[in-house]
Amino acid sequence: MSKYIKSNKRQGELPNNILVYFHRHNMNKIKKALGNNCSYVGHSRITNKELVPKINKSGKKDSKMLLLKETENNHTLVAKFGSNKRDITAVLNGNPNDIKAEYYEQLKNDLYNAARKRELL
Repeated sequence: MSKYIKSNKRQGELPNNILVYFHRHNMNKIKKALGNNCSYVGHSRITNKELVPKINKSGKKDSKMLLLKETENNHTLVAKFGSNKRDITAVLNGNPNDIKAEYYEQLKNDLYNAARKRELL
């Protein structure tokens, strides 16, 4: 299962099996298009965090106490071509649950063209 399809362990919710199959199927299509030199294709997430002042018991912001708070997540698709070559990263618009089949087809074409430009294929 994809680790980017959220599941709540406390409530026992499982990710949607159809979405998991959809992601795996499209990832396999992309990996097959990139050929034998491609060793890994998968999702990754970059979390942006910022420090914000903590609110004390009286309801005021305490500038001496700071909390690390997540501001936004950027989901990416990473294709790896061995240890001595740079990875190809494509940024997804939205989260992986919102992606449709046409977008995966466009990602496949973009990654393939980028790999050809870098002469990885």
